[in-house]
Amino acid sequence: MPSPINRPVMTCSYANAATLAQHVAGGVVTNAEEAYRFVYLYGPAAVGKTTLLSEIERKIGLVSPEKKVKRFSLYDFTSSLLDAMKAGSIDAFRAELTGCCDVLLLDDLHFLEGKPATQEELARTLDALLAAGKRVVLAGEKPLYAYTALDAHMTSRIAASTMVAMEYPDFDTLAGLAKSQLLDMGIPFDPAVPERIAEVTGNLAALQGAMNQIRVQEVFHFVPLTKNNIDSILAGRTE
Repeated sequence: MPSPINRPVMTCSYANAATLAQHVAGGVVTNAEEAYRFVYLYGPAAVGKTTLLSEIERKIGLVSPEKKVKRFSLYDFTSSLLDAMKAGSIDAFRAELTGCCDVLLLDDLHFLEGKPATQEELARTLDALLAAGKRVVLAGEKPLYAYTALDAHMTSRIAASTMVAMEYPDFDTLAGLAKSQLLDMGIPFDPAVPERIAEVTGNLAALQGAMNQIRVQEVFHFVPLTKNNIDSILAGRTE
């Protein structure tokens, strides 16, 4: 069983969102350093934790398609665990996670409190994965010290992670992210469009939804984005 070790806490204000993606997502994807083998992302709702988990999963699929990635919300993990316990197939559940998983991505860790059976099983899973050199990324809304209903073993597991504090992005960062994604999609756009997208969205989760909305629209109507048509393309987000 790996022993807890001191880990740094990296604060990512999203004035430096690209660096966050490079250091965390990139580090997990390439498994370049031990510091990125076990990561805990924490911050308030809509700050971008789930989006970052999705990006890690996507990049691993591109860079290392042979790697098996398991991604759960805490709810899904708990439901699968309870189903396995009821069916008497807990050994198969454990084997699937620890024997057939190279990277575990687990969201909504803050719902772990008050679930002793899930805590015990998750701690067992983390021990097995980390001992085998696998990669784990957890995400939740609270820093470790704010958890009041975790058992000692689960607390020690989280304490062994590299903790990354995430904060809401500012306007300029949102506009920069919108511009970067539009360039990646190859969609022509006026200079004012990324700022308008940032105005309409206001947080990273809404930004990702808006970019998906733009992507779907452009599949059927490939036209340059302008300050005159962006609001209609983002229908439902603006009056």
